[in-house]
Order: sequence, then structure tokens, then C-alpha cells
Amino acid sequence: MQQDREHPLYYLDAETLLVATYIWVDDELKALQAQDFKLPPKQKHQKATLAELLTLAIFLLLQGQDLAKGYLAAKTTLKAYFPSLPHLSRFYRVLQKAQGLLAHLAMRLSGGQGLLQVVDLKPIPLAHGHRIHGLSLPEAAMGVGPLGAFAGYVHKLFP
Repeated sequence: MQQDREHPLYYLDAETLLVATYIWVDDELKALQAQDFKLPPKQKHQKATLAELLTLAIFLLLQGQDLAKGYLAAKTTLKAYFPSLPHLSRFYRVLQKAQGLLAHLAMRLSGGQGLLQVVDLKPIPLAHGHRIHGLSLPEAAMGVGPLGAFAGYVHKLFP
């Protein structure tokens, strides 16, 4: 077996991974609410919950898919799990407002700070690049590169 394929996530099929991710994200959000952590407010006419949208984003990132293409594909292929998903632009808006929360969940999923870290500089499309605000977590950073605005999160690499 290859050394990079020993993580338990590689042994789960997509359906089990999706359900396990949703349960974990929902439990984490409930725990944060119990600690009086301020979650992004529910938007007017919001079709999906914050837990569902964050689950879908984490699920797509774990599979290495592009957020836009994966989200549009999920609207049809994962309709049994997500019966009413919002438009892609609203999905990005919710993720942008919850970027600190998404970074927190990514750090919790990776197991916290480790000795070996990497900064993910994958460009994330932003709806309003001129309205970029600083991130609230020290593990996250934003900047402007040759391809536009980007956000990066420090992740723990799994051995």
C-alpha cells in the first residue's frame, strides 16, 4: 500500500464520507453555539442550512474537486442529500461570510497544529474582491496574487 493512502478517509466510499462529514460538521457547529461562538446569521430566504453548505464545501475539498464544478454537479447528483441548494453565487457568499469558521473546521479536521504544515494557496473566487476583510484566525491569511485575490489556510499534512 502506498504511504500516502493510509489515512482512514481513503477507505470510505463517497456516500459514507458525505454522511460522516455532515454529522461531524453539525456536531461541531452545535458545540460552537454552546460556547457562544458567533455563527454567520441565516440569510433571508436561505434554502440550505449552514451545516449543509459547509459539509458540501468540505466534502468537495476532501475529494479534490473544484468548488464551482463540484457544487453544480452536486445540485443534480446529490439531490437526495441536499434537496434544495441555493444558487452558486449565494453558496460563495455564505462561504465567504463563514471563512473563519471553515478555517476552524479545517484545523479541527486535520487534528490541530502539527510539526509539518503547508499553506493552501488555491485561488478561491470572491464575489467582491475590493471588500476583502482580514480573517479572524491566525492560521488563515489573504492576499492578492497575479491571478487575483486568494485565501490560504494552514493544514496539517497526514503522514
